[in-house]
Amino acid sequence: MWIGPSCVIGKGVKIGDGSIVATNSVVNHSIGPAELWGGVPAREIRRQVSWVRSLPPDPTEIAALLDATVSAGNANVRYKQHS
Repeated sequence: MWIGPSCVIGKGVKIGDGSIVATNSVVNHSIGPAELWGGVPAREIRRQVSWVRSLPPDPTEIAALLDATVSAGNANVRYKQHS
């Protein structure tokens, strides 16, 4: 489940697996699995939603991609590697 910032979830409300609650929503009804809810009061926006949480890129992978871009002939790319 993913709950956006500044949401208010009512007492006894259950949120199903894989559901998404939009930012600043006020949820006063239970939410089933894989549903997108939002608003004040929150209402169902879509069913059967899916989402993937991706991790931030590894800095060494970014540096390797930039090196490959420069060596491919695009010498206008400039970057500073942070330590």
